Formats: sequence, structure tokens, C-alpha cells
Amino acid sequence: MSCATCHDPEKGWSDGSPVSTGVGGKKGGRNSPTVMNRVFSEAQFWDGRAASLEEQAVGPIANP
Repeated sequence: MSCATCHDPEKGWSDGSPVSTGVGGKKGGRNSPTVMNRVFSEAQFWDGRAASLEEQAVGPIANP
């Protein structure tokens, strides 16, 4: 599953849904945030569990 599955450029690099649908059609507990200007953020993911974009790219899996 690619990042573009949830980060759609036509929807402001988000998915436009209240909660995102992941692998196997499972619904998450959060929506996908925009990826615009994320490089300037001090933490990644909604809960801030990744300190950099590189760290975030390794594992966007969590229990919301």
C-alpha cells in the first residue's frame, strides 16, 4: 500500500475521510493528516511518535 493511497493530492494530500482505511480494509482511529510541509514539523504522526520523516516512513503502524 503506497503513501498516496491515503495522501491524495486532490484532497490536500489527505484522504478526506473521518478515519482512514488501511491494509485489509481495516478502519483506523484517525484520518490521514496532510503531508504538506511535514518536514518542518518537530514530530510526525498525530501522536508525535516519530521524530523525523525518515523514522515515520519506516513504520506508519500504530494502535490508535
